[in-house]
Amino acid sequence: MKIFEVDFEGMWPVGNCLIIAANNFEEANFIAAKTISHTKKFKVKEVDVSESKVIVYLSGDY
Repeated sequence: MKIFEVDFEGMWPVGNCLIIAANNFEEANFIAAKTISHTKKFKVKEVDVSESKVIVYLSGDY
């Protein structure tokens, strides 16, 4: 499995994110299209997980 981050404009002006575990880019793109229902404009990119790192951090401070 690989990790993918999806960049998209949220429904409201607060933090948003979509992180997907998928076998490949095509599968991640398919999952994103099925998940994001309010827009068709999004960009999927693979997250390099060869080193330890934070993938998502939403503090709730907006």
